[in-house]
Amino acid sequence: MSKISFSNIKKSLVKNTIAFAAVVGLSMGVANAQYCASGASSTTDEYMSDFKLIDAVSGTALISNNTQQVANGVCAQYTDFTSILKAVNISAGGRYTVSIQVSYCATGVYTNQAFAWIDYNRNNAFEANEGVAATPQTGTSGVRYINYTFTVPCNISPGVTRLRAMCSETTTLSNPGSACGTYTWGETEDYAVNLQLPSSVSADFATPSSVWVKSKVNFINSNPIGYISHTWDANNDGTIEAINSVNYNYTWSTGGTKCMKLKSTNCLGSDSVVKCLTVNVPTVIPTANFVANQTTIEQY
Repeated sequence: MSKISFSNIKKSLVKNTIAFAAVVGLSMGVANAQYCASGASSTTDEYMSDFKLIDAVSGTALISNNTQQVANGVCAQYTDFTSILKAVNISAGGRYTVSIQVSYCATGVYTNQAFAWIDYNRNNAFEANEGVAATPQTGTSGVRYINYTFTVPCNISPGVTRLRAMCSETTTLSNPGSACGTYTWGETEDYAVNLQLPSSVSADFATPSSVWVKSKVNFINSNPIGYISHTWDANNDGTIEAINSVNYNYTWSTGGTKCMKLKSTNCLGSDSVVKCLTVNVPTVIPTANFVANQTTIEQY
């Protein structure tokens, strides 16, 4: 899985993206001109001081961009990172988190919101079902991270597409209306992501061959990433103990042969696997004992 960490763009890039008119004509470029323009009309108040796209299962930051888009108190209005950062891979059915840090160019503190969209069908437009949530979070003030965790739908169009993130000094951000157009204060950033379909579906997990009764057993998923759900049936009896958990742990109160079933589902379908282990019951009462490596100690 590709990963981008980007934290040192020259300040000249900020100056080159300050004028919103120049954003549309120069920064977006001919190859990207089919997307609607978006950006602030003012160079004051808010900007995005950090943007992350994180794999929600592994915690890996696929994009980590804390470039300071402000120079001498002047905020960037729009920045096109699609030609600067390599497109990162995201999979249909996978869970991801968009994390946007909103900061201020000067000393003022204002109420604002942030949101993001991904053009899943690659039709060069941002639609309501392409937002990272149904609606933006309620606006508040202060330097902070605004996070959205989402699942990439199965009906994507594979290939490189656009991710757009933005923050705005407002309480009326809308989906998808705010993806395009000019607003007064804030910043828009565009990134490239590569949409991929899963190539296989396979349920598997690691398990010990035997354990002691009443001890916790950890079951580690061998294929945690790129799946919509993982369900665990602790006794393979049709009762689901964990509806959607990547890994699972369970404690048996009786001995004997016990079986765990995992069902994993992605955009291709579902697969199940059952693995059994022996739960041992002690046959004798334990005897407490220990060995000391000193017979005398010195008192201070």
